[in-house]
Amino acid sequence: MLTHAYFAAVSPHTRYKVIATACSCGADYSVTVCGGTLFHVGAVAVAYPSASGSEVTVSELIIPEHKDHYAARIFAEQMAGKLGCSIAVSAGIHIDDASKEEIELLLENCRICCDLLIADILS
Repeated sequence: MLTHAYFAAVSPHTRYKVIATACSCGADYSVTVCGGTLFHVGAVAVAYPSASGSEVTVSELIIPEHKDHYAARIFAEQMAGKLGCSIAVSAGIHIDDASKEEIELLLENCRICCDLLIADILS
């Protein structure tokens, strides 16, 4: 079976950029999410839908003093729910001394980027 790669980006030329790539792993996906001004790995989230598809279970691993699990969870939960498969997400988004408003903007960009990534996968 061949592996397929998918890509999405929001605000790619700004400090509020979010860039995501997904690689198919059979029926499942491995996703990398990076953004802001410093790409890194700050958290990992794994999600899978229930047998009925009505619920999604998410587990997180967080590097100490990082908050990237919020971004990882957005992608893992939304993708598992909409694609009906298991999703593993590695995320790292950073802006020095980010304000609450900047964090909210980055998380909104994550939601938009996730929707774009799902659309690319389904196209």
